[in-house]
Amino acid sequence: MGSHARAIVTHETAELCRERFSSKADVDYEVHDLGETFSVGDATCELLSAGHILGSSQLFLNHDGQSLLYTGDFKLRSGRTHPRCETRKCDILVMECTYGRPRYRFPDRAAVESELIARCAAALEQGKTPVVYAYALGKAQEIIAALNRAGLALQLHAIIARICEAYERLGIDLGPWKRYERGTTHGHVLIVPPDARRTPMIQGLFPRFDIAVTGWAIDAGTKFRMGVDLALPYSDHADFPELMEYVERTEPGRVYCTHGFPDFVHYLRREGVNASWLSATEQLELFR
Repeated sequence: MGSHARAIVTHETAELCRERFSSKADVDYEVHDLGETFSVGDATCELLSAGHILGSSQLFLNHDGQSLLYTGDFKLRSGRTHPRCETRKCDILVMECTYGRPRYRFPDRAAVESELIARCAAALEQGKTPVVYAYALGKAQEIIAALNRAGLALQLHAIIARICEAYERLGIDLGPWKRYERGTTHGHVLIVPPDARRTPMIQGLFPRFDIAVTGWAIDAGTKFRMGVDLALPYSDHADFPELMEYVERTEPGRVYCTHGFPDFVHYLRREGVNASWLSATEQLELFR
């Protein structure tokens, strides 16, 4: 949430942020439903589903006859625990481009989930504990839902468990799971945040098979950089083809890119798109 005192969010995002970022209890959450029209100053605004995680939203606004769409984190691929991304034509598009280079083309999501299930099942058969490293909010819940469909027994790191409880309060059925208890992981897949890998919880767990699920697994060295046995390309962000498709769908007259590779703008310009990189220090004048 950065250092903002006020955040315009969906009900789901407000609930999840209160759970995940308890240190920011003083943030004022202005809550709106997806598709609800509201005003900010003289601008008419609406939140659209971003398809990133549960509650994630884009901001679409109109002012003086011009429209702007701010994506935040998004993806066009469907997920198990949240609605799909909505696109809308706009005059100005401000988009994240985390994976804005052509080599970032993610394989079919179902195929990656099938490989994850197979690798976890194989490890369990060998008497090892599969440890899956997944970001605690959003990605972990997608992984939990996928592994539960395969009937695998799951134990969760405490942080992930708390977020799953919030998901369930919001009406999302993730399937059965247990909180991690030391000495009881045998026969279970253990799901933990990436920063837990070097903690005593994991370092004292043997034998185990470590699996990272991250979009950066497209890069050949990710497995070695993260110190895991296997890295699978699985992300809640748009890959390069999705980024390009998103621009094609929205037909903006002007695109500002942020949170990724600055050279993504060159790929857009080659397609005739009026694109610029928006640095962290620049001030964007939305409507002139």
